Amino acid sequence: MDFKQRMQQLQTEAKTLREKSVNHPSRFTEADVRRADEIVEEHEKLEKSLKSQADLSAKIAAIKSPSYGSDDSISYGEHKGGMGSGTSSKTTEFVGSVSKAFEEAAPMVGGPAVSKALISSGSVTAGFTGQIVAELTARQHLLFAVSTEPTGVQKGSHLRQTARENNPAPVQMHGLKPTSEFGLTPQDWDVATIAHLTEPIAKQHIEDYSGMQDFLATQLAFGLREAVSGFVLNGGIAESGDTVTGILNTTGVGATAFVDSAPRSIRRAITELETAGVAASHIVVNPSDWEDVEFALGQSQWATGGTPLDRATQKLWSVPVIVDAGMPAGQALIGDLATVVLVHRHTVRVDRSEASSNLGTEAAPEMRDLFRHNELTFLGEVRVGLKLVSPPSLRVVALAA
Repeated sequence: MDFKQRMQQLQTEAKTLREKSVNHPSRFTEADVRRADEIVEEHEKLEKSLKSQADLSAKIAAIKSPSYGSDDSISYGEHKGGMGSGTSSKTTEFVGSVSKAFEEAAPMVGGPAVSKALISSGSVTAGFTGQIVAELTARQHLLFAVSTEPTGVQKGSHLRQTARENNPAPVQMHGLKPTSEFGLTPQDWDVATIAHLTEPIAKQHIEDYSGMQDFLATQLAFGLREAVSGFVLNGGIAESGDTVTGILNTTGVGATAFVDSAPRSIRRAITELETAGVAASHIVVNPSDWEDVEFALGQSQWATGGTPLDRATQKLWSVPVIVDAGMPAGQALIGDLATVVLVHRHTVRVDRSEASSNLGTEAAPEMRDLFRHNELTFLGEVRVGLKLVSPPSLRVVALAA
């Protein structure tokens, strides 16, 4: 087997890992993470061997970390976008999809790769499976922890478990069997549009700066990811105008009072869940609270008997920790996040326009004629709904008195 054949073999294996991380994130194990690192390491060794071959040197330059495109192509170098974005090396499903769509629409969009003029308006779409940004990394994100489900409708209903009381018991012959209560209640769900808009961008920048489309796709992707994460936690307004409740404001989610420290409070919540027959899949905390937890667990009172913190895999009490700025300070969310279902409607859409744009607010509009200023704005949006199948499987923990 020559170097090129081995590289193709690695690409096939990496593709399998990618599909597993995107389609079955809950099954993506630490062993898979280690294997991904091994693939990168072996590919780097191949790079050193191949550098002596002039015909392949251009293809393997700057190989550092795996990156996957929407068409399943795999590269091992950072994007040479020229925009200086710190997120360009992320393995980004959404960015890859939008970048590919931009390329396919190049005769309309314009830019460095084509000579045609930029058309004033239009759109591209990219597939959305719930995980906007997909990374082969041990770090956790809320959108990887929840379940996802496609839908072809704007609204619907599901059964929500509002109670959990299991009463099985031995029964003598002809005896009356005990009844358990599961509290299954029909619950409506509604799709919401989550979107954001760029500031006006000069058309000349699209044409003159390489990597502009990757930069825009990356920024729109990460903005949408955080907004969808906030929607899961806090809810929002549906397209119908109705209020959508998130995890933190839905009736039935359990509450755990502060014990004597944040780590012990979280451990108490794990006990309460285990008592109810629920295995916690994740812990969600605010960045500042996670800093406090890490600091507290570094003190001697914890170090004496060993710490429940695993920094390498970001776990506390053997449960993966998600650090999310959308989580209110002073609280933690813990439970089986697979019972939370993010419903996604069709695709992610990116629109561009040179029509007049409101740079102010709805109450105080500030209109700008983009056509006369030779500018464009870009809009990224996604349509999602939320099903909270089992609020009793989740608990909100107070981290301070």
